[in-house]
Amino acid sequence: MKLIAALLTLTLLTTFCHADEVTDLVTQIPVRDSAAEDALAAKLMKGGAPAVKELAGMLVPLGTQEKDDTKVRDAFSALVRHAGHSESDRAALVKGICEGIESASDPEVKTFLVNRLQTVGHDDAVPTLAPLLADEKLGLHACMALERIGSAAAIDEIAKALPQAKGALRVAMIKSLGSLGASFVAAAVVLPVCYAVQSRRSGPPVPVTFLPTFWLLVPGALGLQGVAQIIGADQAAGLGDFLNALMSVVAIAVGVLVGSGISERLGRATSTWRGI
Repeated sequence: MKLIAALLTLTLLTTFCHADEVTDLVTQIPVRDSAAEDALAAKLMKGGAPAVKELAGMLVPLGTQEKDDTKVRDAFSALVRHAGHSESDRAALVKGICEGIESASDPEVKTFLVNRLQTVGHDDAVPTLAPLLADEKLGLHACMALERIGSAAAIDEIAKALPQAKGALRVAMIKSLGSLGASFVAAAVVLPVCYAVQSRRSGPPVPVTFLPTFWLLVPGALGLQGVAQIIGADQAAGLGDFLNALMSVVAIAVGVLVGSGISERLGRATSTWRGI
């Protein structure tokens, strides 16, 4: 029993000392130059994910009276820049941020942390970001972070969340899937969703919801940018962008055909098929 009490006491003392160390380092911000900033970030990262989580706990919502967490937010910016030099530091930073997101209760604080994952998150951030796609206040930010990650796992989570998404979030998810090269998946999923909307009592016809979505998927801006680069100096990059746009259009067309077939089968099975 005495041994257990001693271990608990040691753990508490270690935690308090660690928290004091993080606080002391944050008070040194701002630093004089980039080298000093990197050195400070390296000291913070010596504490690993627990130190990052402790730092996240020091955040307060913007606009909170008599509380200013500017130095804490600057510390996160320094950590994000520092993490680009070391994969182990990046992984620890992501783990700490994810734990901070799960512990935080304020949406603004969660949003700040999610936005940091846009830069440092890889597949290790996907399990934390995926559930946030259903959150009314955090969904758009989680979608942007998953788009920046751009892995197969990130694409899959956006695609799975798309049928339940509404309004601006659904539009953002469709654009994210298109920009991630998942035009086929987006087109195949969107058409059944449009038919589901049509099947509702006051639902508009499929073309009303599908056509705007289709033009969001078509990467016209990418194609125009490619043409501009072909005419200009960067012809190689312009040709690559143009070919990517062309392949995306083909993928969208094939996806629409697949989605149409799926919708037809489902609609006939439920007596809601009215055609496009």
